Amino acid sequence: AAAKYFPANIGKQLPAGADVLVQMHYAPSSLPELDSSSINIFYDRSNQVTRLEQIAQISPLNLMNGPFVIPANQVRTFRGRFRVPSEVSLLSIFPHSHLIGTDWKVYAVRPGNDTVNLINIPQWDFNWQGFYYFPRLIRLPANTWIYAEATYDNRASNPNNPNNPPQQITWGEGTTDEMYLCYLGYVPYQAGDENIALSSEDRT
Repeated sequence: AAAKYFPANIGKQLPAGADVLVQMHYAPSSLPELDSSSINIFYDRSNQVTRLEQIAQISPLNLMNGPFVIPANQVRTFRGRFRVPSEVSLLSIFPHSHLIGTDWKVYAVRPGNDTVNLINIPQWDFNWQGFYYFPRLIRLPANTWIYAEATYDNRASNPNNPNNPPQQITWGEGTTDEMYLCYLGYVPYQAGDENIALSSEDRT
């Protein structure tokens, strides 16, 4: 994957002695194969980081219409929300579901009912996902609500359904289980953040 370069003074923290855990997903294969995956970490010492990107998440714990259960032969849309406790600048977003997910829509409602559309994925593809970084930092005042809506199609007519006939699906780590997660990357707001453009240049 290509490296992401943050604006000046913004970065992520990797504490000394930290463990880096990697979860790998593999496609089925009839042949014995070896894993040759590797990770390279590069430090940009020219960027004097003073602001650390933090991550919040919307999960089944935030659902307004739980529990997170998708019965066989049904389509379910789940709606969750997260209240922003203090003023922040939003950098990135990462909705995540598995095979029977069909779409995502995430938006923020600022105090005063000003709506900010964050991401809309009308045709979810499990094989094409990751963090999306906004062109510019998005200022969200304290007490902004972020709403996340995701739909799941657990019918036999869904070609991505791993079960035939369909089975009830709940939360799980396996690809044939399901997830409802939306990660939000942010930093505490500073004056002028909304004028900062995130670099569109990705270098390997």
